[in-house]
Amino acid sequence: MDPTPSQLWRRRVGVLGLAAVALLAVLNVSHGLGRVSVPPRVASAGEPDSVVRQERRLASLRRSVEQRGVRGTIGYVGDQPGTRVLDDQQAVTDYFQSQFVLAPLVLDLSVERRQWAVANLRATKAAARVPAGFTIVEDFGDGVLLLRKAAP
Repeated sequence: MDPTPSQLWRRRVGVLGLAAVALLAVLNVSHGLGRVSVPPRVASAGEPDSVVRQERRLASLRRSVEQRGVRGTIGYVGDQPGTRVLDDQQAVTDYFQSQFVLAPLVLDLSVERRQWAVANLRATKAAARVPAGFTIVEDFGDGVLLLRKAAP
């Protein structure tokens, strides 16, 4: 059965309506894109983030600990005493980034219970923060030290 002239007219109007809606959508999107400004390039975008910098700082220490077969939980010494780490945002950041970078080692803020310890010092001299009874086994520079409890 052939379509009637009325049915043909409705189909044409429907197709033209659909084409008009599609054209308006394309124009709307292109107009919207023209109004959106391109964000400026940040000069520091090529610089590594703080976790990558921490990975680089602790890379030699990580290799040394692995070569020595140190596993499990070790002590952590930062610029702030263990009881005050949570009071200083930078100390918290340093601690958790170090934990992330040195995993699967677990870092314990109660260093006196551990045989080995990591010192991650940015603002404090090693002499002021090395716990009593510990000696510096290796100094990796930039405030990164591997410590070991002296034999009793």
